[in-house]
Amino acid sequence: MNDVFIEYMIKRRVSLSGVFFRVLSSAVVAILALLMMLVFMTVGFTATYILFFVVLFGYVSYKVWQYTYVEYEYAYLNGELTIDRISGQYRRKRMEVLDIKNAEIIAPENSERLSGYNDKNFQSKDYSTRYKNHKKYVVIAPGRKGITKVIIEPNDAILEAMKTIKPRDFYLT
Repeated sequence: MNDVFIEYMIKRRVSLSGVFFRVLSSAVVAILALLMMLVFMTVGFTATYILFFVVLFGYVSYKVWQYTYVEYEYAYLNGELTIDRISGQYRRKRMEVLDIKNAEIIAPENSERLSGYNDKNFQSKDYSTRYKNHKKYVVIAPGRKGITKVIIEPNDAILEAMKTIKPRDFYLT
């Protein structure tokens, strides 16, 4: 048996909306905690109530920060690339399963070999870190809903394994 199994994880850059929600949740926690302290002190509640609401708002803010933390896990097993999204380091969701054996082309994102595929209307999905200086690859393969253009950032081991499965349609330039 020559089973090939490779796992690789990348952390996605926090989007602008993610940064907005992080800042907003932190500001809301700070403002609400201050207002609760002022209201409860004037009404005469004890510090236990104040502490309860501060901890509650802090927990909500923590969940927002955790939700905006996203990682992608690439799992390659015998010609099949599985991409999972991990939110907050605990919630896993299967995003895509690509059969590399049936892929039309695998090439770097800025490769000239993809010029013939840019005109076609593919469903495009980006499972990369979204950093501009990282090396991204495009896999055009049958997906769940027809031909799919998937942008990934695999490591060298996954690239080498994909190259052995599909050497004619795998390009490094």
